[in-house]
Amino acid sequence: VFIYDSLGQPLADARVPQSQTELNQLAAAWSQLHEVDHDALRVQAVPHQMKFSPVELRVRAGQAVRLIFENPDLMQHNLLIVAPGTIDEVGELADQMATAPDGLAKQYIPASPHVLHATPLIEPKARFELRFTAPTQPGRYPYVCTFPGHWRMMRGVLIVE
Repeated sequence: VFIYDSLGQPLADARVPQSQTELNQLAAAWSQLHEVDHDALRVQAVPHQMKFSPVELRVRAGQAVRLIFENPDLMQHNLLIVAPGTIDEVGELADQMATAPDGLAKQYIPASPHVLHATPLIEPKARFELRFTAPTQPGRYPYVCTFPGHWRMMRGVLIVE
């Protein structure tokens, strides 16, 4: 059996179970990691497309939110939820961070009052759980990746009802 990455290269760190017991242990670990959690919202970076999936999430105003951001892509991404109407301003601030000596250290998260919630940069094949309370004001709250340049394409909207 050969297992390949998205570029067609054999995976160097793939583990092949040597027994039924080891297979069962790996399957149990995978199931626990990928357990369906009906209380959490899920967003993924779409590999090779500079997009989020889904591009629309819905919550109730003031609701406690668990958002699981998964990054199956080959590059780092983050996810910021910003105030309505501010995505361009926040994106331009993130682009300015590309030349700042501390931009990466700050995870390309601009110091702006318009940034309501943010994940750090998530490495390829990793995930992050963000917990927050949804805004009490109904509206359309954009989410965006602010790795420099990504914000122009990697967008979605959190609809607060």
